[in-house]
Amino acid sequence: MRVRNEGARAYNVVLSQITAQHNGRVPQQDLAAGDVVPDVEVPSGDDVIYTSVFEIGSEPGELQVSVQPSPFTQDTVYFVGQV
Repeated sequence: MRVRNEGARAYNVVLSQITAQHNGRVPQQDLAAGDVVPDVEVPSGDDVIYTSVFEIGSEPGELQVSVQPSPFTQDTVYFVGQV
Protein backbone atom coordinates (compact mmCIF):
# COMPACT_ATOMS: atom_id res chain seq x y z
CA MET A 1 0.00 0.00 0.00
CA ARG A 2 1.26 3.46 -0.82
CA VAL A 3 0.06 6.30 1.38
CA ARG A 4 0.61 9.71 -0.16
CA ASN A 5 0.06 12.84 1.90
CA GLU A 6 -1.46 15.54 -0.25
CA GLY A 7 -2.65 17.53 2.75
CA ALA A 8 -1.15 20.69 4.19
CA ARG A 9 0.07 19.05 7.42
CA ALA A 10 2.03 15.92 8.34
CA TYR A 11 -0.05 12.72 8.54
CA ASN A 12 0.53 9.71 10.79
CA VAL A 13 -0.18 6.51 8.83
CA VAL A 14 -1.01 4.49 11.97
CA LEU A 15 -4.34 6.36 12.13
CA SER A 16 -5.59 4.69 8.92
CA GLN A 17 -7.94 1.72 8.97
CA ILE A 18 -8.01 -0.87 6.15
CA THR A 19 -10.87 -3.33 5.67
CA ALA A 20 -11.61 -5.85 2.92
CA GLN A 21 -14.38 -8.06 1.57
CA HIS A 22 -14.15 -10.91 -0.94
CA ASN A 23 -17.41 -12.21 -2.40
CA GLY A 24 -19.27 -10.55 0.46
CA ARG A 25 -17.14 -12.20 3.15
CA VAL A 26 -14.71 -10.45 5.45
CA PRO A 27 -11.26 -12.03 5.08
CA GLN A 28 -8.85 -12.28 7.98
CA GLN A 29 -5.87 -9.96 7.90
CA ASP A 30 -2.59 -11.86 8.19
CA LEU A 31 -0.50 -9.54 10.35
CA ALA A 32 2.44 -11.96 10.38
CA ALA A 33 2.72 -11.96 6.57
CA GLY A 34 2.52 -8.19 6.03
CA ASP A 35 4.39 -5.22 7.35
CA VAL A 36 3.52 -3.55 10.62
CA VAL A 37 1.44 -0.45 9.93
CA PRO A 38 4.06 2.26 10.15
CA ASP A 39 3.79 4.67 13.05
CA VAL A 40 5.40 7.43 11.05
CA GLU A 41 4.67 11.05 10.25
CA VAL A 42 4.49 11.56 6.48
CA PRO A 43 5.28 15.17 5.53
CA SER A 44 3.05 17.01 3.08
CA GLY A 45 3.86 15.91 -0.50
CA ASP A 46 5.66 12.73 0.61
CA ASP A 47 4.62 9.08 0.80
CA VAL A 48 5.32 5.75 2.52
CA ILE A 49 4.86 2.18 1.22
CA TYR A 50 3.98 -0.93 3.26
CA THR A 51 2.30 -4.31 2.68
CA SER A 52 -1.03 -5.47 4.13
CA VAL A 53 -2.06 -9.12 3.59
CA PHE A 54 -5.64 -10.48 3.70
CA GLU A 55 -6.44 -14.18 3.32
CA ILE A 56 -9.21 -14.65 0.74
CA GLY A 57 -10.82 -17.78 -0.65
CA SER A 58 -9.59 -19.43 -3.84
CA GLU A 59 -12.83 -18.85 -5.77
CA PRO A 60 -12.85 -15.91 -8.19
CA GLY A 61 -14.95 -12.93 -7.23
CA GLU A 62 -15.13 -9.28 -6.34
CA LEU A 63 -12.59 -7.87 -3.90
CA GLN A 64 -13.45 -4.62 -2.11
CA VAL A 65 -10.88 -2.77 -0.04
CA SER A 66 -11.64 0.37 1.93
CA VAL A 67 -9.20 2.76 3.55
CA GLN A 68 -10.30 5.33 6.11
CA PRO A 69 -7.55 7.90 6.77
CA SER A 70 -8.47 8.29 10.45
CA PRO A 71 -11.30 7.51 12.84
CA PHE A 72 -12.04 11.24 12.95
CA THR A 73 -12.93 11.63 9.26
CA GLN A 74 -15.86 10.51 7.15
CA ASP A 75 -13.71 10.32 4.00
CA THR A 76 -13.12 6.73 2.91
CA VAL A 77 -11.42 5.49 -0.27
CA TYR A 78 -12.76 2.33 -1.95
CA PHE A 79 -10.99 0.00 -4.35
CA VAL A 80 -13.07 -2.63 -6.17
CA GLY A 81 -11.95 -5.28 -8.65
CA GLN A 82 -12.19 -8.92 -9.69
CA VAL A 83 -9.70 -11.52 -8.47
